[in-house]
Amino acid sequence: MTRHFAASCRLVAFALFSLLPVASQAGGCVAKDPAGTVQWVFEHASQFYVHNEGSPRYLSPELYKLLKRDWKCQEPGELCAIEADPWTNAQDGSLLKPVTYRITAETAQSASVELSAVFGWEDQPQENKPTTVTLNLVRADAKKGCWLLDDIRHDKDSFKRQLSAYGYEAQ
Repeated sequence: MTRHFAASCRLVAFALFSLLPVASQAGGCVAKDPAGTVQWVFEHASQFYVHNEGSPRYLSPELYKLLKRDWKCQEPGELCAIEADPWTNAQDGSLLKPVTYRITAETAQSASVELSAVFGWEDQPQENKPTTVTLNLVRADAKKGCWLLDDIRHDKDSFKRQLSAYGYEAQ
């Protein structure tokens, strides 16, 4: 029986050891660089701002904290700080393909990426217009950490500033 127990332990240890690379990949960075991170968030987590949809895996701690505060405000069905899609800064319309991503600034700790696309409606192409959105990212760990979305800016509007300035206490 001891021989079978030892063999079983080795089998279990081997199975667990085999899963380690998968587990580390699942919790790793969503992309290698700032533009890749923006592209990943846009393509796989574009609804990050919706109640409990965002994740600290790709959102900065500060932005995630602000979103959690807004989600708590939303729980009774309230409309709180987020009144528009942060990607478009509008309630209607969307960003249409093709979408391009360009790093405009990068240091060891922060980066800015321009997302360029057409804003409008697929069924009303005459209303469509080119637009550029600037996304700010920060590194989770100064030089080697993952790039994390920290803000979305349209001209002078800042998604993070909008979340920070909202009067939650007045609710």
